[in-house]
Amino acid sequence: LNNHWVRMLVQSVEHEFSGEDESTRFFNRVDSDGAVHSLKETLERATSHKLDGLAVIAFGQDPAEVDESLGVLQDSIAPVVCITSGGLRRPVPHVFLGSFDAGYQAAQHLLGQGCREILFLSPFDASWVRDRAEGARAAIEHAGLPDGAFKILPEQRDPWINESDPEALGFAAVESVIKLGELPRGVICSNDGVAFGLMKAAAAHGRVIGDDLLVVGFDDHPDSRARHLSSLRPSMESMGNEAARLLRLSMSRRQDNLQTRLRWRLIPRASSRRRLDT
Repeated sequence: LNNHWVRMLVQSVEHEFSGEDESTRFFNRVDSDGAVHSLKETLERATSHKLDGLAVIAFGQDPAEVDESLGVLQDSIAPVVCITSGGLRRPVPHVFLGSFDAGYQAAQHLLGQGCREILFLSPFDASWVRDRAEGARAAIEHAGLPDGAFKILPEQRDPWINESDPEALGFAAVESVIKLGELPRGVICSNDGVAFGLMKAAAAHGRVIGDDLLVVGFDDHPDSRARHLSSLRPSMESMGNEAARLLRLSMSRRQDNLQTRLRWRLIPRASSRRRLDT
C-alpha cells in the first residue's frame, strides 16, 4: 500500500462497499516483512474464504499475466471484477485506462507546441509503456512527419519492477541520451518519475525545462504540480467506482459490459508550454 495509485484504487472500492450491511476483506500481495506473493498465489488465498464478490486490483501488471492468474478462479462461484492496465482476453468484467490514447494525447500536445521531433524516454519496458509509446508514434504518423521524427530511447530496457526508482533510472537514461546527442526539444517520459529524473539531469546540463525542452509525463504524480510538470492524469477514483459498480451488478446476477476503458486527461503545465517571447 506504499503505492499511491494502488492506495487510491483500494480506497475507492472500499468507499462503494461501506454500507452498514457490508464489509470488505483486503488480501495484500505484500507481507508485512516485504515478501511479495504472485497474483495467482494471492487469488488462491482469497478464494479459500467465503466471499460474495472479488475485486482484483492488478493495475500495473501485464494483462497477459493477469489472464493466466485468473485461471485459478475457474471453479469459484463468487463474481469477479478486475482493474487492469489493459484489455483482458478472458470474459471477466474489467476496467482499465487507455494507454494508447494517453500516448497519443501526449504527442499531439507537443506537436501543437511546435515540436517536430519527439523522444519517448523510457529506461524500462512494460506492456503499458509500449502502449503509450505506440500511441505517441501514431500521433507522429498522423501528423505526416517522417519515421525519424519519433525515437524511443534507451534502446536497451530492462523489465519494469514496481520497487524501482524511476527518477534515478530517468536521470541515468538522460545522461546516456545526451552523450549520444539524441535529445530533441520535445520529450515524452514513460511516467512522471522518469520525467523528474530528466528535469534533474537537464538542469545539470544547463537546459531549461519549458524553453530548451518541452516535457510531458504520465500519472500526474503528487509532486508534478509543484514541479510544473505537464502530465496525463489517470482517473483512479473513477476506475475504482466503476469496478465496484460492475461487481455489484455481477453479485446481483446482472451483466453489464465486460470491458470499460477510461480516458486519461492531459494537465498542461509550464514544462510543455512555449514561452511567448521565444
